[in-house]
Amino acid sequence: MEKIFKQFQGLRQYGLKYTPFILARLGLKRSGEITVKFFWGKTVKLPFNAVTTELYYLQAVPEPRLIDFLSKTLKEGDVFYDIGANYGFYSFLASHLRAKVFLFEPIAENCKAIRKNISPAEDISVNEVAVGEVANEQIPFYEATIRNSQSSADSKAVEGVKTRKVLAKTESIDNFVLTHPKPTVLKIDVEGFEEKVIKGGSTFFRDNFPVIIMEAWGGEKGEQFAPPAITYLNSLGYKIRENLDGNNVFRKVSA
Repeated sequence: MEKIFKQFQGLRQYGLKYTPFILARLGLKRSGEITVKFFWGKTVKLPFNAVTTELYYLQAVPEPRLIDFLSKTLKEGDVFYDIGANYGFYSFLASHLRAKVFLFEPIAENCKAIRKNISPAEDISVNEVAVGEVANEQIPFYEATIRNSQSSADSKAVEGVKTRKVLAKTESIDNFVLTHPKPTVLKIDVEGFEEKVIKGGSTFFRDNFPVIIMEAWGGEKGEQFAPPAITYLNSLGYKIRENLDGNNVFRKVSA
């Protein structure tokens, strides 16, 4: 009863447009799309049962400081790698800011939704892969089956979460940049797989000076997964310059 009461608090605040999300939260509606309008005017269709859809539909801005940072940092001519893109919010934002975008997302349904939402004017390349230490492999990927849960290529990162195990093709940054433009800004949100991503781009990171934005986990999982990735970036000459809404911003010491 308490759970139902909490859902109807949202109905009181946002009106009838909140009804589909109540049904999704209660497990009564599991499929369908809803049109979402981002704050700069871009409209997309997203599965309404994803928690990120709810945030964007209600025009909530979950990471305002990060959005402000990207808005001030990205400019025409920049190359943005969105690693762990989910439904592509930051990719669409970077494209709006005139950057060339390469997004990486291993979940097929997410990539399908992103491709449907890309307009001809947007310079966004969708790569349906899990970025890791080695390219051109097939690795287990643990895809969350319930709302508001993370997916990861690391089984330990999703302990206690209901998932389904699928196979994902891998790509590495070092391999990808051999045939594609090198990133000037990267956003990494891979739920515990950060160290593998960094190791797979060690040559690129050592020889170049990109801005790296990496999600910083809190709690016990943060203590388990964040330090190895941060330590490895430190060994390549990168230091944390600021934290934006739970995302560490790294720059090379000499940059």
